Amino acid sequence: MLDFFEFALPVQVVFGWGMLAKAGKYIKPYGKRALIVTGKSSAKNGYLQKLTAQLDELKITHTVFDGVTPNPKSTEVDAAAKIAVENKCDLIIALGGGSIMDAAKGVAAVAKNGGGIWDYVYKGPGQKMKSFNAALPLLVIPTLAATGSELNSGAVISNPHTKEKTPFFNEAVYPKAAIIDPQLTVSVPYASTVDGGIDVICHVLEMYLSTEADDYLQDQLALAITKTVIRTLDILQNDPANQEARTQLFWAASLALSGVVNEGRSGEFPMHAIEHVLSAHNDRLAHGRGLATILLQKIKFIKKLLPQKYAELAGLVAEATRSDRGDAYTLWQKWLAAHGAGGSLGEYLQGLDREKLAEQVLTFSGTPDFLPDIKPLYKKDLIEFIQMLG
Repeated sequence: MLDFFEFALPVQVVFGWGMLAKAGKYIKPYGKRALIVTGKSSAKNGYLQKLTAQLDELKITHTVFDGVTPNPKSTEVDAAAKIAVENKCDLIIALGGGSIMDAAKGVAAVAKNGGGIWDYVYKGPGQKMKSFNAALPLLVIPTLAATGSELNSGAVISNPHTKEKTPFFNEAVYPKAAIIDPQLTVSVPYASTVDGGIDVICHVLEMYLSTEADDYLQDQLALAITKTVIRTLDILQNDPANQEARTQLFWAASLALSGVVNEGRSGEFPMHAIEHVLSAHNDRLAHGRGLATILLQKIKFIKKLLPQKYAELAGLVAEATRSDRGDAYTLWQKWLAAHGAGGSLGEYLQGLDREKLAEQVLTFSGTPDFLPDIKPLYKKDLIEFIQMLG
């Protein structure tokens, strides 16, 4: 049964192939001095130039910050916020993937409220976290179907000094508008497309696989999005410019973490909790790449605990790939391997103490003694789980 919830999605969604060309129309009402937070690839692919040409035509001055790296760092957010303040920017535009959008949310908060982004992030139970009620207006133009940051008020920030990676949530950083143009994802390397798709799958399967509750509508939404990702990745593997697949995958990604699928249901996000700790220690570990291997172990973990859902996962991947039904773990392992994912994470975990990693997971889990899941994962369980990853 669904729990009580309040839900609002105050983001104007502008979705469609080629919509970057009309971005200026939706940016214009929000300010005259923009800081564009982006990465190097948006300039390389010509997207930045298309955006700035529209801003020039509208006489919106703009400064570009392109220093955001994967797993955005607190130092990068603070540096960008300083530039926004120095240039008297009155709006923030994010042009890029999840790391860019998350960083831009942090910039919008810090530029308006002062301090540093680490003042505002969650640091574990009982730790101080500054609150804020306003941020600079934020508009987002995502270039990767993955995190769903375009339709929510959360972000994940890494601290390069403490090797911590943790979220912050605040309704003030909801984007004013999300200009979602699936055409921008055609230039994304296939491995990154896969990593993004796996992130989407985990966004909707996290809570589904961490509770016995039968939340029928939410379950069916989660399974439909999962099936969509599987089918579209299979198509894009051989036809990377396929417009229909790119469009379906992007909308699945945006919906997955918008609140539509998970609002009001029981369950937790244990896979993300583990992955965040691992990638905080190694920038080379792409978020989706880490999640793929964790997802496989999670499927094995729930075989006896959630036999009905285990069977549903087997049927889902068999139907989506038009293959014979079999064991869920075997089917998922085969599908992930076909897309170059789900392998050992040993190379990324080399030299890291598994016990300390487990302790760090618990620090940010909200419950200091265990990580909430279908069955509580205590420190010894987490050490065993991490060891199975490679």
